[in-house]
Amino acid sequence: MDPTPKMRTVLFALRSINELLDTIFLKTQSEGFIDVETIGNKIKNLKLLRGLLQTKLSVINNELYYNRRQHFTSVLKHLLGEFEIVDLVSSINNKFNIIYDAMERLYQKKNEELQKRTQKGVNLLNLLFGVGILADLGSVIVVSLLEGSLPIILLNTTIAIIISGILAATIIFNILGKIKAKNSRIGKAVDAVIEDGKGNVVLIKRKYPPFQGFYALPGGFVEKGEKLKQALIREIKEETNLDIKINYRIGIYKEEGRDPRGRIHSTAFKCTIISDPSNLRSGDDSKEVELINKDKLKNIKLAFDHENILKDSVKVSKIKELFNRSFGFKINKN
Repeated sequence: MDPTPKMRTVLFALRSINELLDTIFLKTQSEGFIDVETIGNKIKNLKLLRGLLQTKLSVINNELYYNRRQHFTSVLKHLLGEFEIVDLVSSINNKFNIIYDAMERLYQKKNEELQKRTQKGVNLLNLLFGVGILADLGSVIVVSLLEGSLPIILLNTTIAIIISGILAATIIFNILGKIKAKNSRIGKAVDAVIEDGKGNVVLIKRKYPPFQGFYALPGGFVEKGEKLKQALIREIKEETNLDIKINYRIGIYKEEGRDPRGRIHSTAFKCTIISDPSNLRSGDDSKEVELINKDKLKNIKLAFDHENILKDSVKVSKIKELFNRSFGFKINKN
Protein backbone atom coordinates (compact mmCIF):
# COMPACT_ATOMS: atom_id res chain seq x y z
CA MET A 1 0.00 0.00 0.00
CA ASP A 2 3.04 2.31 0.03
CA PRO A 3 2.38 3.85 -3.44
CA THR A 4 -1.16 4.95 -2.54
CA PRO A 5 -0.38 7.76 -0.04
CA LYS A 6 2.55 8.85 -2.22
CA MET A 7 0.38 9.13 -5.31
CA ARG A 8 -2.34 10.93 -3.38
CA THR A 9 0.27 13.46 -2.27
CA VAL A 10 1.49 13.85 -5.85
CA LEU A 11 -2.11 14.26 -7.06
CA PHE A 12 -2.81 16.96 -4.45
CA ALA A 13 0.40 18.79 -5.42
CA LEU A 14 -0.38 18.59 -9.14
CA ARG A 15 -3.93 19.90 -8.62
CA SER A 16 -2.59 22.76 -6.50
CA ILE A 17 -0.04 23.63 -9.19
CA ASN A 18 -2.77 23.43 -11.83
CA GLU A 19 -4.97 25.90 -9.93
CA LEU A 20 -1.99 28.18 -9.28
CA LEU A 21 -1.21 28.26 -13.00
CA ASP A 22 -4.83 29.20 -13.76
CA THR A 23 -4.56 32.12 -11.32
CA ILE A 24 -1.22 33.27 -12.76
CA PHE A 25 -2.54 33.11 -16.31
CA LEU A 26 -5.59 35.21 -15.42
CA LYS A 27 -3.31 37.76 -13.78
CA THR A 28 -1.18 38.03 -16.91
CA GLN A 29 -4.31 38.75 -18.92
CA SER A 30 -5.55 41.37 -16.45
CA GLU A 31 -2.01 42.78 -16.10
CA GLY A 32 -2.08 41.96 -12.40
CA PHE A 33 1.74 41.73 -12.46
CA ILE A 34 2.70 45.37 -12.70
CA ASP A 35 6.39 45.97 -12.08
CA VAL A 36 9.18 44.34 -14.02
CA GLU A 37 10.87 42.92 -10.91
CA THR A 38 7.72 41.04 -9.89
CA ILE A 39 7.32 39.58 -13.36
CA GLY A 40 10.95 38.48 -13.41
CA ASN A 41 10.57 36.78 -10.02
CA LYS A 42 7.41 34.99 -11.14
CA ILE A 43 9.16 33.66 -14.25
CA LYS A 44 12.07 32.48 -12.08
CA ASN A 45 9.71 30.77 -9.61
CA LEU A 46 7.79 29.10 -12.43
CA LYS A 47 11.01 27.62 -13.82
CA LEU A 48 11.96 26.35 -10.36
CA LEU A 49 8.50 24.87 -9.83
CA ARG A 50 8.64 23.08 -13.16
CA GLY A 51 12.06 21.66 -12.33
CA LEU A 52 10.83 20.31 -8.99
CA LEU A 53 7.79 18.80 -10.69
CA GLN A 54 9.91 17.05 -13.31
CA THR A 55 12.30 15.76 -10.64
CA LYS A 56 9.43 14.20 -8.64
CA LEU A 57 7.93 12.62 -11.75
CA SER A 58 11.35 11.17 -12.64
CA VAL A 59 11.43 9.43 -9.26
CA ILE A 60 7.98 7.96 -9.91
CA ASN A 61 9.04 6.76 -13.37
CA ASN A 62 12.15 5.13 -11.91
CA GLU A 63 10.04 3.27 -9.37
CA LEU A 64 7.63 2.25 -12.11
CA TYR A 65 10.20 0.81 -14.49
CA TYR A 66 13.02 -0.35 -12.22
CA ASN A 67 11.29 -1.53 -9.05
CA ARG A 68 11.42 -5.34 -8.98
CA ARG A 69 8.35 -5.73 -6.78
CA GLN A 70 5.64 -6.69 -9.26
CA HIS A 71 2.76 -5.91 -6.90
CA PHE A 72 4.23 -2.46 -6.17
CA THR A 73 4.52 -1.54 -9.86
CA SER A 74 1.04 -2.91 -10.59
CA VAL A 75 -0.49 -0.70 -7.90
CA LEU A 76 1.54 2.26 -9.13
CA LYS A 77 0.33 1.79 -12.71
CA HIS A 78 -3.26 1.48 -11.49
CA LEU A 79 -2.99 4.69 -9.44
CA LEU A 80 -1.46 6.60 -12.35
CA GLY A 81 -4.48 5.68 -14.46
CA GLU A 82 -7.06 6.05 -11.68
CA PHE A 83 -5.85 9.53 -10.72
CA GLU A 84 -5.32 10.52 -14.38
CA ILE A 85 -1.82 11.69 -13.49
CA VAL A 86 -0.51 11.56 -17.07
CA ASP A 87 -3.34 13.75 -18.41
CA LEU A 88 -2.93 16.18 -15.52
CA VAL A 89 0.83 16.44 -16.10
CA SER A 90 0.25 17.03 -19.82
CA SER A 91 -2.26 19.79 -19.02
CA ILE A 92 0.17 21.41 -16.58
CA ASN A 93 3.01 21.30 -19.11
CA ASN A 94 0.80 22.99 -21.71
CA LYS A 95 -0.16 25.67 -19.20
CA PHE A 96 3.50 26.23 -18.31
CA ASN A 97 4.29 26.86 -21.97
CA ILE A 98 1.35 29.23 -22.42
CA ILE A 99 2.19 31.16 -19.25
CA TYR A 100 5.87 31.40 -20.15
CA ASP A 101 4.92 33.01 -23.45
CA ALA A 102 2.34 35.33 -21.87
CA MET A 103 4.68 36.45 -19.07
CA GLU A 104 7.61 36.98 -21.43
CA ARG A 105 5.40 39.24 -23.57
CA LEU A 106 4.16 41.08 -20.48
CA TYR A 107 7.73 41.37 -19.20
CA GLN A 108 8.83 42.89 -22.50
CA LYS A 109 5.89 45.29 -22.51
CA LYS A 110 6.52 46.47 -18.95
CA ASN A 111 10.22 46.79 -19.62
CA GLU A 112 9.49 48.97 -22.64
CA GLU A 113 7.18 51.14 -20.52
CA LEU A 114 9.93 51.47 -17.90
CA GLN A 115 12.42 52.49 -20.58
CA LYS A 116 9.99 55.09 -21.91
CA ARG A 117 9.59 56.61 -18.42
CA THR A 118 13.37 56.67 -18.02
CA GLN A 119 13.73 58.30 -21.44
CA LYS A 120 11.30 61.03 -20.38
CA GLY A 121 13.62 61.87 -17.50
CA VAL A 122 16.60 61.97 -19.85
CA ASN A 123 14.65 64.16 -22.24
CA LEU A 124 13.88 66.58 -19.42
CA LEU A 125 17.56 66.87 -18.54
CA ASN A 126 18.42 67.26 -22.22
CA LEU A 127 15.87 70.02 -22.37
CA LEU A 128 17.54 71.78 -19.46
CA PHE A 129 21.16 71.15 -20.40
CA GLY A 130 21.33 70.00 -23.99
CA VAL A 131 19.67 72.82 -25.88
CA GLY A 132 22.40 75.24 -24.87
CA ILE A 133 20.16 77.63 -22.97
CA LEU A 134 22.19 77.42 -19.80
CA ALA A 135 25.46 77.59 -21.74
CA ASP A 136 24.31 80.71 -23.58
CA LEU A 137 23.13 82.22 -20.32
CA GLY A 138 26.52 81.44 -18.77
CA SER A 139 28.26 83.17 -21.65
CA VAL A 140 26.12 86.27 -21.19
CA ILE A 141 26.92 86.29 -17.48
CA VAL A 142 30.66 85.99 -18.10
CA VAL A 143 30.63 88.76 -20.72
CA SER A 144 28.60 90.97 -18.40
CA LEU A 145 31.07 90.37 -15.59
CA LEU A 146 34.02 91.24 -17.80
CA GLU A 147 32.30 94.42 -18.90
CA GLY A 148 31.39 95.20 -15.30
CA SER A 149 27.70 95.54 -16.10
CA LEU A 150 26.48 92.68 -13.81
CA PRO A 151 26.88 93.00 -10.04
CA ILE A 152 28.14 89.97 -8.10
CA ILE A 153 24.95 89.83 -6.00
CA LEU A 154 22.81 89.63 -9.14
CA LEU A 155 25.10 86.93 -10.51
CA ASN A 156 24.76 84.84 -7.36
CA THR A 157 20.99 85.30 -7.36
CA THR A 158 20.71 84.30 -11.01
CA ILE A 159 22.80 81.16 -10.55
CA ALA A 160 20.81 80.22 -7.43
CA ILE A 161 17.52 80.59 -9.31
CA ILE A 162 18.78 78.47 -12.20
CA ILE A 163 20.06 75.67 -9.94
CA SER A 164 16.87 75.77 -7.85
CA GLY A 165 14.78 75.52 -11.00
CA ILE A 166 16.73 72.48 -12.23
CA LEU A 167 16.48 70.73 -8.85
CA ALA A 168 12.77 71.54 -8.52
CA ALA A 169 12.02 70.21 -12.02
CA THR A 170 13.97 67.02 -11.35
CA ILE A 171 12.31 66.45 -7.97
CA ILE A 172 8.82 67.07 -9.37
CA PHE A 173 9.47 64.66 -12.24
CA ASN A 174 10.66 61.95 -9.85
CA ILE A 175 7.70 62.44 -7.50
CA LEU A 176 5.19 62.29 -10.35
CA GLY A 177 6.92 59.17 -11.69
CA LYS A 178 6.73 57.45 -8.30
CA ILE A 179 3.07 58.38 -7.86
CA LYS A 180 2.25 57.08 -11.32
CA ALA A 181 4.20 53.87 -10.73
CA LYS A 182 2.49 53.32 -7.36
CA ASN A 183 -0.96 53.86 -8.83
CA SER A 184 -0.17 51.59 -11.80
CA ARG A 185 0.59 48.71 -9.41
CA ILE A 186 -2.98 48.82 -8.11
CA GLY A 187 -5.52 46.79 -10.06
CA LYS A 188 -9.00 48.28 -10.43
CA ALA A 189 -12.12 46.16 -10.25
CA VAL A 190 -15.88 46.58 -9.95
CA ASP A 191 -18.54 44.52 -8.16
CA ALA A 192 -22.31 44.69 -8.25
CA VAL A 193 -25.10 44.02 -5.79
CA ILE A 194 -27.94 43.26 -8.20
CA GLU A 195 -31.51 42.85 -6.97
CA ASP A 196 -34.58 41.76 -8.92
CA GLY A 197 -37.16 43.66 -6.82
CA LYS A 198 -38.47 40.43 -5.27
CA GLY A 199 -35.96 40.04 -2.46
CA ASN A 200 -33.40 38.14 -4.53
CA VAL A 201 -29.74 38.94 -5.25
CA VAL A 202 -27.69 37.76 -8.22
CA LEU A 203 -24.67 35.62 -7.26
CA ILE A 204 -22.24 33.74 -9.44
CA LYS A 205 -20.24 30.62 -8.60
CA ARG A 206 -16.62 31.24 -9.55
CA LYS A 207 -15.15 29.06 -12.29
CA TYR A 208 -11.48 29.87 -11.64
CA PRO A 209 -9.16 30.46 -8.66
CA PRO A 210 -8.96 32.24 -6.34
CA PHE A 211 -12.06 31.10 -4.47
CA GLN A 212 -12.89 28.57 -7.17
CA GLY A 213 -16.38 27.16 -6.57
CA PHE A 214 -17.32 29.92 -4.08
CA TYR A 215 -20.31 32.19 -4.50
CA ALA A 216 -19.44 35.81 -5.30
CA LEU A 217 -20.95 39.05 -6.48
CA PRO A 218 -20.68 39.48 -10.24
CA GLY A 219 -17.97 41.86 -11.43
CA GLY A 220 -14.40 41.95 -12.68
CA PHE A 221 -11.39 44.00 -13.69
CA VAL A 222 -11.56 47.43 -15.28
CA GLU A 223 -9.80 47.42 -18.63
CA LYS A 224 -7.37 50.13 -19.71
CA GLY A 225 -9.18 53.32 -20.77
CA GLU A 226 -12.49 52.05 -19.42
CA LYS A 227 -14.67 53.93 -16.92
CA LEU A 228 -15.95 52.13 -13.83
CA LYS A 229 -19.60 52.03 -14.88
CA GLN A 230 -18.71 50.92 -18.39
CA ALA A 231 -16.65 48.08 -16.94
CA LEU A 232 -19.47 47.07 -14.60
CA ILE A 233 -22.09 46.92 -17.35
CA ARG A 234 -19.73 44.90 -19.57
CA GLU A 235 -18.75 42.44 -16.81
CA ILE A 236 -22.36 41.86 -15.75
CA LYS A 237 -23.38 41.15 -19.31
CA GLU A 238 -20.47 38.73 -19.76
CA GLU A 239 -21.01 36.88 -16.48
CA THR A 240 -24.81 36.84 -16.18
CA ASN A 241 -26.22 37.90 -19.59
CA LEU A 242 -28.31 40.54 -17.78
CA ASP A 243 -28.81 44.21 -18.57
CA ILE A 244 -28.68 46.39 -15.46
CA LYS A 245 -29.34 49.87 -14.20
CA ILE A 246 -26.68 51.29 -11.88
CA ASN A 247 -28.45 53.00 -8.99
CA TYR A 248 -25.63 54.28 -6.79
CA ARG A 249 -22.18 53.54 -5.49
CA ILE A 250 -21.92 51.50 -2.30
CA GLY A 251 -18.25 52.12 -1.55
CA ILE A 252 -14.62 51.53 -2.44
CA TYR A 253 -12.89 48.45 -1.01
CA LYS A 254 -9.10 48.48 -0.83
CA GLU A 255 -8.14 46.75 2.41
CA GLU A 256 -4.82 44.98 2.11
CA GLY A 257 -5.25 41.24 1.63
CA ARG A 258 -8.84 41.46 0.39
CA ASP A 259 -7.77 39.78 -2.84
CA PRO A 260 -5.05 37.07 -2.87
CA ARG A 261 -4.04 38.13 -6.40
CA GLY A 262 -2.49 41.37 -5.13
CA ARG A 263 -3.45 45.00 -4.54
CA ILE A 264 -6.90 45.08 -6.11
CA HIS A 265 -9.18 48.01 -5.28
CA SER A 266 -12.85 47.39 -6.04
CA THR A 267 -15.69 49.87 -6.37
CA ALA A 268 -19.08 48.35 -5.58
CA PHE A 269 -22.41 49.54 -6.99
CA LYS A 270 -26.05 48.83 -6.20
CA CYS A 271 -27.91 47.80 -9.34
CA THR A 272 -31.29 46.55 -10.52
CA ILE A 273 -32.18 44.25 -13.41
CA ILE A 274 -33.78 45.99 -16.40
CA SER A 275 -33.86 43.00 -18.77
CA ASP A 276 -35.89 39.81 -18.51
CA PRO A 277 -34.58 37.83 -15.49
CA SER A 278 -35.20 34.62 -17.45
CA ASN A 279 -32.19 35.60 -19.61
CA LEU A 280 -29.97 34.83 -16.62
CA ARG A 281 -27.17 32.42 -17.56
CA SER A 282 -23.50 31.92 -16.72
CA GLY A 283 -20.69 33.33 -18.83
CA ASP A 284 -16.93 33.93 -18.88
CA ASP A 285 -15.74 33.60 -15.28
CA SER A 286 -18.91 32.19 -13.78
CA LYS A 287 -19.49 28.47 -13.39
CA GLU A 288 -23.09 29.10 -12.38
CA VAL A 289 -25.28 32.14 -11.83
CA GLU A 290 -28.33 32.22 -9.56
CA LEU A 291 -30.95 34.48 -8.04
CA ILE A 292 -30.75 33.80 -4.30
CA ASN A 293 -33.12 35.10 -1.66
CA LYS A 294 -31.58 37.56 0.81
CA ASP A 295 -32.65 35.42 3.77
CA LYS A 296 -30.41 32.57 2.55
CA LEU A 297 -27.31 34.73 2.15
CA LYS A 298 -26.34 34.40 5.82
CA ASN A 299 -25.76 30.68 5.25
CA ILE A 300 -23.53 31.18 2.20
CA LYS A 301 -19.79 31.81 2.46
CA LEU A 302 -18.84 34.39 -0.16
CA ALA A 303 -15.52 34.99 -1.92
CA PHE A 304 -13.22 37.94 -1.19
CA ASP A 305 -14.87 40.60 1.02
CA HIS A 306 -18.22 40.36 -0.75
CA GLU A 307 -20.04 39.67 2.51
CA ASN A 308 -18.94 43.14 3.70
CA ILE A 309 -20.12 44.68 0.44
CA LEU A 310 -23.56 43.13 0.90
CA LYS A 311 -23.77 44.41 4.49
CA ASP A 312 -22.71 47.90 3.38
CA SER A 313 -25.32 47.76 0.63
CA VAL A 314 -28.04 47.23 3.23
CA LYS A 315 -26.70 50.10 5.37
CA VAL A 316 -26.54 52.54 2.46
CA SER A 317 -30.04 51.55 1.36
CA LYS A 318 -31.44 52.22 4.85
CA ILE A 319 -29.71 55.62 5.01
CA LYS A 320 -31.18 56.60 1.64
CA GLU A 321 -34.67 55.52 2.72
CA LEU A 322 -34.33 57.50 5.96
CA PHE A 323 -33.35 60.65 4.08
CA ASN A 324 -36.18 60.17 1.61
CA ARG A 325 -38.75 59.91 4.42
CA SER A 326 -37.28 62.68 6.56
CA PHE A 327 -36.50 65.33 3.97
CA GLY A 328 -38.60 64.37 1.00
CA PHE A 329 -35.76 64.26 -1.53
CA LYS A 330 -33.57 61.55 -2.97
CA ILE A 331 -29.85 61.29 -2.36
CA ASN A 332 -27.32 59.61 -4.60
CA LYS A 333 -23.95 58.20 -3.65
CA ASN A 334 -21.87 58.60 -6.78
